[in-house]
Amino acid sequence: MTTEAAVQNTKRSNLIKLAALALVLVGLFLLSRCLPIGEWLQGFNSWVGDLGVAGVALFAVIYALATVLMLPGAIVSLGAGFAFGLGGGLAPPGRQILPAPASMSRSQCVGQNG
Repeated sequence: MTTEAAVQNTKRSNLIKLAALALVLVGLFLLSRCLPIGEWLQGFNSWVGDLGVAGVALFAVIYALATVLMLPGAIVSLGAGFAFGLGGGLAPPGRQILPAPASMSRSQCVGQNG
């Protein structure tokens, strides 16, 4: 394969990846408009808030999963604030400590394979 053909294959591959990303984003936008996500989040936050200490642990695990899945942490942080109040939502140290090793491992895997 010549260098020019390799460059064209790379450009085509990047274009396909960009188109796939655009489709995923459009799909997520449409789902957010069709599904009652706000109601689900409010129900989940009240359920976790009623669990007490177990709810704090559950929220720490959810925060770690959100970090590994590259979801915005601000949404989970806001949910913790609503579920546990300002002090309780900021207090769980696992919320910051648990995701760090998982995020680092994910970054290393992407860097090596990517």
